[in-house]
Amino acid sequence: MIDSLAIGVVLVTAMFLFALGIAALLAPERARRFLLGFAGSVARHVLEMSLRVLVGAAFLLAAPRMAFTDVFRLFGGAGIGASLRTRYRRPCASCP
Repeated sequence: MIDSLAIGVVLVTAMFLFALGIAALLAPERARRFLLGFAGSVARHVLEMSLRVLVGAAFLLAAPRMAFTDVFRLFGGAGIGASLRTRYRRPCASCP
């Protein structure tokens, strides 16, 4: 059950990243505003980091059932590591 959920999260993440790539090609300014919106407040920054940790964990859990196991492990670990590394950084200059 948890494996199926993890694979579902990986698929949803792939669809999101694909759509974001298309948006960046077709409307780069709008995609930029969307991505920078996460750094606009502490709450959004924490939400983004939490989602990256959850997606990273899903990649790690789904990796054994995927064709490129090591690649999924690498991306999962990188997502978690990057989120934990930025945990104590201020998201923006004007944030408290």
